[in-house]
Amino acid sequence: MFFPLSSQKLGFFLVSFGFIWGMMLLHFTIQQRATHESSAQLRMQILDLSKRYIKALAEENQSVMDGPYVGTMTGSGFNIYSV
Repeated sequence: MFFPLSSQKLGFFLVSFGFIWGMMLLHFTIQQRATHESSAQLRMQILDLSKRYIKALAEENQSVMDGPYVGTMTGSGFNIYSV
């Protein structure tokens, strides 16, 4: 059951396929631009939160004596005399 394609049918098919492909390309381009803007906003939020976190750590550790094993995030809060 082979149906011969005329050049007119083939041309219509190619134009339709090209139009659909172009519309999909345009859609994904617009969608990618919106994603790029939201990722820039997320990047700015991450930077802002990082600055606030570092500022809070600096204020928390301001009254602590300086040294290599001092601080809240070192995990050195065990008591060696309880053994």
